[in-house]
Amino acid sequence: MDRMADVEHPRPRRGRTLASVAAPILAVAIVALLSSRGHGDRPPAPRPSATSAPIDELPIVSKSMVASDPRNGTLLLVGCCDPGVSGSEPASTWERIGTGWTHLAPATAPPYHPGAGLAFDPATATFLLQGGDASSETWSWDGRDWTPLHPPASPPPGPAVMTYSSAGRVLVLLTTTPGPDVETWSWDGRTWARVAAPAPPPPQGQFAVADDPGRW
Repeated sequence: MDRMADVEHPRPRRGRTLASVAAPILAVAIVALLSSRGHGDRPPAPRPSATSAPIDELPIVSKSMVASDPRNGTLLLVGCCDPGVSGSEPASTWERIGTGWTHLAPATAPPYHPGAGLAFDPATATFLLQGGDASSETWSWDGRDWTPLHPPASPPPGPAVMTYSSAGRVLVLLTTTPGPDVETWSWDGRTWARVAAPAPPPPQGQFAVADDPGRW
């Protein structure tokens, strides 16, 4: 199996103001239950081991999130749950390269939180996992292992959806608050920032978000 490309350090992002980031984003409410390579001469870390050979059909993975790496079409799926220690439930990590799904066994895995946001960040060549029920944690997947991030600011815990904004060159996340509001946040590769943008429609259950590059 080909490994994913080496992770690059985040590059400074240039684009529109944060207030304009949400403009090319189309939010759709769906009625449903809320349910580096470091520089130097060191060799890259090995790929995570797989629990089995690639399979054509993915078994049922409960309440999963999926995102795509547009560079090569790799799909990353995060769901529930792999066996943990002392009753913990680390997220289950699956990868699809070509035509087969592979269940990975990375050394580190985030705890599973239903409703987390998952998206690929082209600026860092990593997948970002954020939030979910009762969680405001941020995790990064570099194709080899999960790494917990500790940004100075984070969105509140709660169900979230996330996509890359081609106009703002940032990740944009929509998350519900304990009240009826939906908040918009952006990720610049280092921290989260609340975006002062027109509020999207209130969710009628689970919701989704996607980039609209054709408007720019």
